[in-house]
Amino acid sequence: MLDVACGNMRFAEFLRSELPQCRIAYRAVDGCEGLVPNFESSAAFSVDFQRVDIVGGILAGDGLADAIDVPACGMVACFGFMHHVPSFELRERALRALVDKTALGGVACVSFWQFMGDAKFARKAEAWHAAAIDDLAARDRFDAAAIEPGDYFLGWQNEPGLWRYCHHFDENEIDALVASACTGGVAEQVARFSADGKSGAMNRYVVLRRS
Repeated sequence: MLDVACGNMRFAEFLRSELPQCRIAYRAVDGCEGLVPNFESSAAFSVDFQRVDIVGGILAGDGLADAIDVPACGMVACFGFMHHVPSFELRERALRALVDKTALGGVACVSFWQFMGDAKFARKAEAWHAAAIDDLAARDRFDAAAIEPGDYFLGWQNEPGLWRYCHHFDENEIDALVASACTGGVAEQVARFSADGKSGAMNRYVVLRRS
């Protein structure tokens, strides 16, 4: 029996297709119910959805591990999310919460977007960011003091005035986040690798084993 906590439903499809002989309890945690398709539960594969505004919760200072109402799981996966968490401090708290929700001996698998490593995308990111800063400043919705190295505002589907906060992770920051999450020997890094995109290096994946 494998307990999995993850907000990415594509990962649920992957597990169901790749591990047909394994009983899986999938705990889907996401802030948008519309992103979670209707899954037909069975004895071999069950899905339990919990709606949680994770970024809103950590911005409000909530205990994220307590807000995610799932038991400690053998696998905790967090893909395509960490780059939307603003500030190193909050990313640090989010990663530690994921480790806290991992059962002893289980693994937490997390992706960190490294979009500035792709020259073509980096040029777009710089242009988007410059336009976003001008636009947000004109609307008095921008605090320059809050920007950290690696922070960008990117466009979304060519919609004017629609910006999404994204963070590019370098290896030094990933090292610092991993070190913080493993403080006190609660976990150890067992794998780190790059994947995705034409370059095969748009995301950096880290796997931590709970001690």
